[in-house]
Amino acid sequence: MSGIGSGLGAGGFIVLDDESDLVAFAQGVSRFLAVESCGQCTPCKQDGVAIADLLDRIRSSEADPADLDEVQDRLDTVANSSRCYLATQQEQVVRSVLSLFPEPFVAHLERRADAADVFLVAQIKDIVDGQAILDERQAAKQPDWRYDEEYSGQSPADHIDQRTPAGPASDETAV
Repeated sequence: MSGIGSGLGAGGFIVLDDESDLVAFAQGVSRFLAVESCGQCTPCKQDGVAIADLLDRIRSSEADPADLDEVQDRLDTVANSSRCYLATQQEQVVRSVLSLFPEPFVAHLERRADAADVFLVAQIKDIVDGQAILDERQAAKQPDWRYDEEYSGQSPADHIDQRTPAGPASDETAV
């Protein structure tokens, strides 16, 4: 499978038409994967968030060529020492869109393309009349897995010690 640029495991698909902005698509996928990263592997979380942010600047037609160079550099390191396949997916999906469809990126960098709408990548929460309804809460989810107005800069794993224990308060109260 890797010989053809694919892999086994969980999967999904997104169908795009010729009206879709591929930069917005790459940014949407990148943001979803960066947000869902648990943060145990530093490059996955930090490089993933950076890639999503840089692609957002490009999608908004506010970037310069150095931002695209930085995306390429981060794609080279995002999967370093990864424990799961999430970072590899980030690298493969974004790199494939960049290599197969470079023109939309160039058009945004040269300001020949208007800022594109955000492309939400989220779980399907329902299907109504044949139409998939996405969980729009994903748009507000921060990379620390909270829904605060701003990202704390922490990883979800950093919040483990802040949870309330589920068990008894002490051994003396256990039966």
